[in-house]
Amino acid sequence: MLADLGHVVEWATPAYAHEAFLAATRTFWSSFLAAGVAGVAQALQITVDQALAQVQACTRATAEHGLRLSALDLELALMQMNAVSREVAPFFARHDILLSPTMRTPPVALGVLDQDDAARDAQGFFDHLFDYAACTPLANLTGQPAISLPLAMAGDLPIGVQCMAPMGDEATLLQLAAQLEQAMPWSARRPALHAAA
Repeated sequence: MLADLGHVVEWATPAYAHEAFLAATRTFWSSFLAAGVAGVAQALQITVDQALAQVQACTRATAEHGLRLSALDLELALMQMNAVSREVAPFFARHDILLSPTMRTPPVALGVLDQDDAARDAQGFFDHLFDYAACTPLANLTGQPAISLPLAMAGDLPIGVQCMAPMGDEATLLQLAAQLEQAMPWSARRPALHAAA
């Protein structure tokens, strides 16, 4: 469709240290959850342990991992985030948009991403979730704008396509989204079970 609309489309992938990227993302995610639990504990005037007892098992395991991180761990993750951002930037000097699936597979059944699975530690839950959502974390880490558009269907369920733009170029994303919405309208395509039903 993009080619039909006059865009030049080619296969290309930004090069970056993927394993280091995942490690940095895991550190940020764990520390963010730990800070969130600590903030809730403070607001409710309870201990962090009491707050941890009230969250789902995978959230608890990830927050507990975050509580064990040091300032050095966070500093190293920040350095890796900056390195990945610099590694990815040249791709966007040559390409306006990175097109990818929003999720690696069609929508999964309820429970597949169960956050109350006590058998998973922080690493296991991270690996499980990021295997499914493999393409979206790059924009989260680099801070680049991205948009997910419901451009296809898997039976009765929508499939998202992610478009990621260079830093600060939200305008290109919105223009492209408007063009695709006009060419492939999705407002009438709804699963039988949806929020407005």
